[in-house]
Amino acid sequence: MKNRSIFSAVLALLVVLGASAELIADDAIDPKTEQLLEQALGGESVSAYWLPDSTTPARATEAIGVLYRAIEGAAGNVTIEMGHFSRSGADYRLTGRVREVYGMEPRDVGFLPDRIELTTTMPKPGDPRCCPTGSARWSIDRASLEGKRLP
Repeated sequence: MKNRSIFSAVLALLVVLGASAELIADDAIDPKTEQLLEQALGGESVSAYWLPDSTTPARATEAIGVLYRAIEGAAGNVTIEMGHFSRSGADYRLTGRVREVYGMEPRDVGFLPDRIELTTTMPKPGDPRCCPTGSARWSIDRASLEGKRLP
């Protein structure tokens, strides 16, 4: 009985910590940037990510913006909208839509002279649809903004 109580307490703590981490990730983007993404990429976001080329906002000159939107009538499924943004003065503007990049939780972005690279969470073979455990690295060509999965 004692082990069961400890197990229940640990499980409850993990659920609370997991929910808390999810809220932090969703709240990490400021409302002005989320509004920019919604206007530029179309629609209300379920989740949004802003991946600038510098962690210091004043030094950033470009960014990848990612917007996940609910698919109406598809019970919890989302679609991904992604764009490349450049900064002019204090404001960013959409320079183009990124195509052929998939996955959740974009991260580890790298801005290189000829391409932009980033990583997303993707399902591995056999993963349940709800819970992907794999990852994919993507390369986005700067000229076409076309993504390609790297080996």
